[in-house]
Formats: sequence, C-alpha cells, structure tokens
Amino acid sequence: MVLAHVRAQAQPYAARVLIGDLAMGGRAAAYTWLATTLAPETVPLRVVPGNHDDPAVLAQAAPSLQRELPWPLTLGTWRLLGLDTRIAEPPYGGLGGSARAWLVDRISTLPAGTHAGVIMHHPPFAIGSPWLDPMGLLDATQLWSLLRPYPALRLITCGHVQQNFDHYRGEVRILTTPSTCVQFAPRARHHTTDARSHGYRIIHLHDDGRVDTAVIRVPLSARSCIATALNRARRADRSAMRRQRQRWCRVHACRHQCGRHRGRADKADRRAP
Repeated sequence: MVLAHVRAQAQPYAARVLIGDLAMGGRAAAYTWLATTLAPETVPLRVVPGNHDDPAVLAQAAPSLQRELPWPLTLGTWRLLGLDTRIAEPPYGGLGGSARAWLVDRISTLPAGTHAGVIMHHPPFAIGSPWLDPMGLLDATQLWSLLRPYPALRLITCGHVQQNFDHYRGEVRILTTPSTCVQFAPRARHHTTDARSHGYRIIHLHDDGRVDTAVIRVPLSARSCIATALNRARRADRSAMRRQRQRWCRVHACRHQCGRHRGRADKADRRAP
C-alpha cells in the first residue's frame, strides 16, 4: 500500500532507500515478494538491513536487493553512506571499529562542497522513549566523537523505532521514519502502539547542504491490513510484553554494567516468578 501510494505521486525521485526490517524474521518469501514488487523501479534502490533481517536469506531469495555493505551513493553534491548496524545481540545495534573507520575515511576525504548523509537502521541518538532508547546504537558515543570534526556531515537518517523523529544535533539533521506497518507511540515509557497510519519520508537534499523533509502518511482508507495488525498488537498479552522488557533490560545491564540498568534488572529479577 505504501509503495502504491509513492508511485501514485506525480513527483520524481532520485533514489529510494529501505532502512531495514524488510521482513519479520527474515522470511525468504517476504524478500522474494518485495524484490518482485520493486522490480519495475528505475531509480537507484539501496537497502540497509535491520535487526529482524537475515542478509544471507535476503541474498539468496532477493539478490537484486542485496548490495555489499557499507555502500556509497552519489546524488549531485551529496554522498549517502549506508551502514550495517546488526550485531549478534538484537534488538541492539552497533557499528564496530572497521565500519566507523570506513565512515570517517569517506567523510574526511569528500571534495569541497560535497555533503554527507549517513543511513543506518539503529539510531545513534535518543528519541525520548525510555523503552526504545536503550535498544539503539551501542557505540553511538564513539561514533559522534569521531564525526565531530567534519562539517560535511549534514544528515543521519534511521529506522528501527517505527515513528517519526526530526531534530538537529548541531548542524546535523537527525531523522527516523515511520514504519510501513505498525507504529510505535512517540515518547512512550513502555511498548505502546500508535493509531497513526503507516507512512514514508521524502527527503530533499539541496546542493548547498540544506535538508528539507516531510513524512507522508498513507490515507486511513487504505489501512485495512495495518488496522488488523494494530488490533492484534493491542490484544497482545501485557504480561508477556513486561517479561520481554525485563529480558531486554537484563541483557543491557549485563552488557554495559551500568548502575541504572543493573538496578532495573535487579527489580525485574525480584518480580520474576
């Protein structure tokens, strides 16, 4: 439905980017369907994987969507840089030293007047949602420290959090994009779905480095399958959600040895049956 809405707009696009979680559980049939649906596209198409994706299955089921990561894409005076943030402990994300080094090398060697935009699944910034923020990019502090000296960086756009977020960090515009399926409620303390419709983001990259963007929501009349998914999510067992959050908290505490998360994990352990 979202892709049909995009194609119905009388607006040319220079490229289309899918920012991860293409198929829940990395199912081959879903990747094959997506590749078939996108086959008529004539503009450059780029993909970064999410924590729910399986790149090995994607490469076999839909090789047209698979591209070596990290990847660069040149659009006029802009260089877009796509990164893989999947790690062995989902739902968290991370880049690691080699990917960070690749990114710094690409940005530091850009010609004068060229602007950089980074595309990844896990956001390297907090969005103000206590249950989602711990599941972002684990090495975000190292990343920002490395990128600070480079004014060519003007944009970072991500997925993962299934909601709209649009802020600035210095001169860098930081974005997340609504899901094409179920939405999460902004600034929620706990797992909460949002009744707003699914959508996508349009980004206009100006030659002088400015970024204009808008979120386009698919009309409610085209939401039957999404409404069904939302209703199922609302009927989900709340205690199961709490147990899942406790498991996430305990893993985070173990990984970071952070007093705040250790305290939360200890409380969760005491409540667990």
